[in-house]
Amino acid sequence: MLTCDAALHSDHPFAGLVQLSGNLLAQPVWSPLMPKRHGLPVFQSHGTLDDILPYVGAECLRDALSQAGLAVDWHGFRGGHEIPESVLRALSLFLRRVLAKS
Repeated sequence: MLTCDAALHSDHPFAGLVQLSGNLLAQPVWSPLMPKRHGLPVFQSHGTLDDILPYVGAECLRDALSQAGLAVDWHGFRGGHEIPESVLRALSLFLRRVLAKS
């Protein structure tokens, strides 16, 4: 969630944004800033059984980013507050793709 906050408050031209188990914690602050990142590729993953950060919060973040025009690559998985191998593989592909464009 720190990366989301940093990307939204910065004018730096980031190649992409990665959200692993992130939630929409600062909606009143973040939502007005999201449109300035229109088109930014976002990789987001979250476990449906996460007992630390609710899955529904991740869905809210995904939906807010998408509605603001960011290109969200969503990876929900059956699991908790973790990063499974399948997410790491998908993240690797995402990073290769966005870094090749920058």
